[in-house]
Amino acid sequence: MSERASFHTDIKVGSDSHGHTHPAEEHDARQTIVTIETDEGVTGNAFGGDAAIIDSLIKPELLGKDPLMRERLWRELVQWQRIHGGRISDRILAVIDMALWDLAGQLTGLPIYKLIGGYRDRFPAYASTMCGDEIAGGLSTPEDYAAFAEKCVAEGYPAFKLHT
Repeated sequence: MSERASFHTDIKVGSDSHGHTHPAEEHDARQTIVTIETDEGVTGNAFGGDAAIIDSLIKPELLGKDPLMRERLWRELVQWQRIHGGRISDRILAVIDMALWDLAGQLTGLPIYKLIGGYRDRFPAYASTMCGDEIAGGLSTPEDYAAFAEKCVAEGYPAFKLHT
């Protein structure tokens, strides 16, 4: 029921010493996609996950079960997580949960926000800065922040959040 694929791609994102992501020099990165497929060929996908853990611990738990019983599967996997003493992380459970929600969306033809009881289909967005003073080309001066804010306003953002 669960398969995964890994691939390499060029990205321009890196992390600072605090784990925040920022623009970076282009480099190769590995990404994993988890796919859950039903007997009828309907699939759900999500990025992430540890291939070895998913193949050895998660996949056997999902095989033969109804993928639309997301809450039941979630509770079973949380119990399975406890049994395996931390080998199954919350991130892995989140990837499986997202793939199950995607599968339900593919099956019904509905976006996930409607499946979970969406309230609205549009919402305001704001621009946000990074804490880039330790990264070349980052926002290390008041002038850098001002130039970035002006660019965001020009792109139509009505509000701006500062991380200084």
